[in-house]
Amino acid sequence: MKQIILFAAFIFLFASCEREMVFDVISETAPSLTVITETKTVSGTTTTYTKISGATVKVYNTKAAFDANGAAFLSKTTGADGRAVFTKAELANKGIFYVRVNSGVLAGTGTTPYMLLNDGNTSLFIELK
Repeated sequence: MKQIILFAAFIFLFASCEREMVFDVISETAPSLTVITETKTVSGTTTTYTKISGATVKVYNTKAAFDANGAAFLSKTTGADGRAVFTKAELANKGIFYVRVNSGVLAGTGTTPYMLLNDGNTSLFIELK
């Protein structure tokens, strides 16, 4: 009988313990979109990617404006590393962004995944042809 009472008390104590563990999530990376422009050269079995500096990156927030090649929502020029970085403040609203890149006679386009703009960097590689 003592064993049954002890077992019941143990089950009651175990069941009444709080098992929920909550951890605070601390964001270390501010939301941003990084557009990386490059060209691809294939020579036999070797593929070489070259970053393009000085390319014009245009970001559109609607498919209609992108398709019509209308006024861009945002525009920047790539740096020496072939990157153009757009911050959360610049992008303003979450969603899908359409990107067009031009550098001389070379051009390329791309579409971002749906961006929540709540944490982290989204990288979009655009190959210019």
